[in-house]
Amino acid sequence: MSRQGTAFDYSSPAELYLSRRRGRHTDYRRFGTAAEAIRYAVKELGTRRSLSAWMQVGDETFNKSEINRLYYPLNESLSAPPVERLGSTRLSVRIDLAAGGHLGSGKIALLEAIQAHKSISGAARSLGMPRLRALRWVQAINNALCAPAVATEMGGRNYGGAVLTLIGAQIVDLYREMEASAQLAADAELRAIEALARGGGEQ
Repeated sequence: MSRQGTAFDYSSPAELYLSRRRGRHTDYRRFGTAAEAIRYAVKELGTRRSLSAWMQVGDETFNKSEINRLYYPLNESLSAPPVERLGSTRLSVRIDLAAGGHLGSGKIALLEAIQAHKSISGAARSLGMPRLRALRWVQAINNALCAPAVATEMGGRNYGGAVLTLIGAQIVDLYREMEASAQLAADAELRAIEALARGGGEQ
């Protein structure tokens, strides 16, 4: 999804800027599709040769965190060119916090849905999740962090609404960056496991 809530077009031409670790050199490249640019950027960032990345697609600019978030669903996007990583096998990341509680893909997806729908109820509906479960998850996330990740509106025009706080947005960005890096780092091992799984040898 783009910032405007419309589907991101992976087939659009893209320009990529990579900030290198040595000196202040910036590497500029043009790609025929955004999918190619995203894959290249994540690969470069994974090798730690680059400090950061920016991608220009049309009138929109995407930073490092947003590029990582666009990379994650690439293999599930029908509009994207074939991905050279995996088929249906992918890595799930769960963070067990030292103080108790955990963060995983389900809770992160809920935070993203809240940001998109500006409502816990709307987010729950979009995920096919019972509202009470979504409320419990939000409470658990807020209790696990040093400050709430989700802020709710108790009155006024936005009664019943909800938005991510700065900490909530940071948690989502950090999780998606870590997830994309882990997926890339474990690509060979995941391919091997996929081959050993039931039906893995079928074409």
